Amino acid sequence: MPKYNVKNINIMHHNKLFKEGSVIELDDNEADQLSSYLEPVVNKKGSNGKNKAPATNIPNSNENSDKPNANTGESGNSEGDNNAQNT
Repeated sequence: MPKYNVKNINIMHHNKLFKEGSVIELDDNEADQLSSYLEPVVNKKGSNGKNKAPATNIPNSNENSDKPNANTGESGNSEGDNNAQNT
């Protein structure tokens, strides 16, 4: 059975309350009767049926070695910086 997001209302279905924003499974006839309050759940799987991993753009640890580290503020160059202050 298809799944739907409940919108703008709470739905009591088979003695179970589905609050606005929750997901409900309904057959076509039930979904037609409640179509004003439903949005189909979008399938977020790839074409092969597996979930796609989110794209990331993480630089290699050797790249950008002269730029400061975003977490510590320390310089990445090997010459050293005697003016750096540890906190």
